[in-house]
Amino acid sequence: IEASGVNLDPEAFNALLEKELGPYRERFNFANQIEQLGRGPKGADGAYRYVVMGDSRSQWELWSNIVKHIDRLDPKPAFVINSGDIVPDGFMDQFRDYYIPPLLETDIPHFVAIGNHDEGAGSLVREYRHLFGENSLNYYFDYGKARYVFIDNTTDATDRDEMLEWLDHTLAETPATFGKIVAAHEPPANIEKWAYHAWDEDESKVFTDLMTKHAVDAVYLGHIHAYSTAELGGVQYTISGGGGAGLHDRFGPLGNVHHYVICDVAPDGTVKQQIVRFYEAE
Repeated sequence: IEASGVNLDPEAFNALLEKELGPYRERFNFANQIEQLGRGPKGADGAYRYVVMGDSRSQWELWSNIVKHIDRLDPKPAFVINSGDIVPDGFMDQFRDYYIPPLLETDIPHFVAIGNHDEGAGSLVREYRHLFGENSLNYYFDYGKARYVFIDNTTDATDRDEMLEWLDHTLAETPATFGKIVAAHEPPANIEKWAYHAWDEDESKVFTDLMTKHAVDAVYLGHIHAYSTAELGGVQYTISGGGGAGLHDRFGPLGNVHHYVICDVAPDGTVKQQIVRFYEAE
């Protein structure tokens, strides 16, 4: 019962939510993390760093060590983008015991694009929203000279047509001089090598057309447990799903590996990626 809450009435479920996740809400609410982040890079020249990772729902020791590894980077990342599937099922005790503890040891904000494994009891996403905020499924923030947009393209808590309209509007309103970065969990099916484990085909086409229409600079994705990149319609797509879940086997020795991605943003806004890979000790 504690894990899922499926057998509790709504009042008892909410009381249990507050007991288990309430102590962490202020710390992990995305709006609060955005406020903590601020809008200006700390470097005088406007350069900064962020990290991309995803599918960190399995192997707590690896997840914990990745968080520590990121925290010790120099220069320190301004924030982390996680492309979703941060816990096995989205149950409250999984957030409490798996996701949260390593992050209590770092002050780097972590922002998530929700994954299908994060839905929780009854696939209602109540636990996720209780911890991260009611507006934690589709949201954005501006940092430096870029807009970072996070969407829910995987749960039934979001109407896909409404989300795509919101995404179109949010990108259209981005300041003219800003870069545009989008994070989502499921990759688009119209990138053929990812179609075997991807978003709905029709919605994928609408999505990638929006990315091209708004000249998005980078799209970060998960769901496929590997590192892989693609270009479509002038837009760069990166899958980073190597945070701990069982690896897929279609992307060669440099792709089928647990990893995270360091993204260094130069003063002119260009981004250089480098991959940090993790291997089991022999």
